Amino acid sequence: MNTTSAAAGPLCLVLDQGGSSSRAMVFDSAGRVVSSAQQPVATLRPQPGHVEQDPAEVVLSLQATVSNAVSALTDHQRRQLRVAGLVCQRSSLVAWEPDTGTTLTPIISWQDTRAARWLAAQALDNDQVQRLTGLWPNAHFGASKMRWCLDYLPALQQSHSAVLAPLASYLAYALLREQPVRVDPANASRTLLMELASHQWSPQLLSLFGIERQRLPDIVPSDSEFGTLVVDGLTLPLRLLNGDQSAAAFADGNPQPDCVYINLGTGAFIYRPLPRPPAPERQLCSVIYASGEQALYAAEGTVNGAGSALQWLTDNSQGAEQQDIDWALRLSPGDFSLQQSGLPLFLNGVGGLGSPDWRADFRSRFSGTGSGRQQALAVLESIAFLLRRNFDRLCQYRSPPHRIIVSGGLSGCNLLCQLLADLTGIEVARVEEREASARGAAWLLLWGASRKAEAADGEQWQMAETESFQPANATLPEQRYRQWSGLLQAELDRHPQSGD
Repeated sequence: MNTTSAAAGPLCLVLDQGGSSSRAMVFDSAGRVVSSAQQPVATLRPQPGHVEQDPAEVVLSLQATVSNAVSALTDHQRRQLRVAGLVCQRSSLVAWEPDTGTTLTPIISWQDTRAARWLAAQALDNDQVQRLTGLWPNAHFGASKMRWCLDYLPALQQSHSAVLAPLASYLAYALLREQPVRVDPANASRTLLMELASHQWSPQLLSLFGIERQRLPDIVPSDSEFGTLVVDGLTLPLRLLNGDQSAAAFADGNPQPDCVYINLGTGAFIYRPLPRPPAPERQLCSVIYASGEQALYAAEGTVNGAGSALQWLTDNSQGAEQQDIDWALRLSPGDFSLQQSGLPLFLNGVGGLGSPDWRADFRSRFSGTGSGRQQALAVLESIAFLLRRNFDRLCQYRSPPHRIIVSGGLSGCNLLCQLLADLTGIEVARVEEREASARGAAWLLLWGASRKAEAADGEQWQMAETESFQPANATLPEQRYRQWSGLLQAELDRHPQSGD
């Protein structure tokens, strides 16, 4: 738990539930962290394609971190704490009984692809689904996993009152005094059931997936009055519900159109402000904030295997150990240039290939052999290659960006940041405050379009300090990227799927 002094003015509390841990952070109106607490949460993989978490553990972890962060405040700071917000994994879901709070499913993670074969067998018009939802149909999104739950879980089949909803909706229900059954557009959209134009459930898609409207929460604006969080003797209104990646775009205020944003965690997400739908072909158009008649969008690419790919490397007995990964994460870009000769290439399908390929069953493999250290470097390199593949598409629909802003835990790797600069040819700025999702939520709470009255007079939101990585020698990274791209395309051509 960390605490610092804060400027005068209102404070906000942000709950950030991520794939590997829960956090609670208190921010002042300049964007400084006043107190914070974090607690890990376990991820279970009971069988291939199934990725789950325990709802009770996640709720308890949030309650514990909130209590720790708030109890660390001084009496004056407690009086200044005015409002709270919650951000979390967007495509995770859970079912529960709203009358009793009993959960009927585990948290089915965004990484889970158990329904991939079922989805691939459906005669979907992918282009039509994307026009309606902004998303390219794939098994990471909620609809196919909801259908799986309804087909295979007797407890859910036998209940006529159960809610089947994004994780954000369940957490708001479990944590707030009023026990609301509501969800914001950013989290709702990740079900593949929300119309992007109306921010309401699509009757056409509900019918297509066989999901009853009564099982879903109501969709309301991101900045709604969701209910009351009671913590350590305080009552705080929860006035923001959003996705973690959606909130990250606001860490330094309104997203800038000449910037590309990358958040590096369990997965990697690359996005750019979008004036209006649609997004580039086979990428995503995501609503990142909605308030009244105002909605902000981003064109987004997804890389499922970022931090999870490093975990995969040790879990699957590929010859690499945790010490090899730690070594690779610490390696300087200069030393890496001496290591590149003879490195294997890694075709990274951990968690399934995301945009623009959308292959849930893609088999990860190395091309070439190498030591544990070399394998760890090849996996890091593959993350940069997948992001470059998406970056090129984000540059197609408007003027080239001038800067990439990176955040998230994996952004602490200097080598990965330098590779991104070399491969894209533009500056990469690493944000010192890695928890961009929580910081962005704090800005939306205190300075966002409908919250300006909350900010202290004379106070200004401080831009986060950054470390710059400039493009250096791109010749060898570019050569290896082209070689990797050729191997990837050959693998995709050998195993085509419907619609390719």
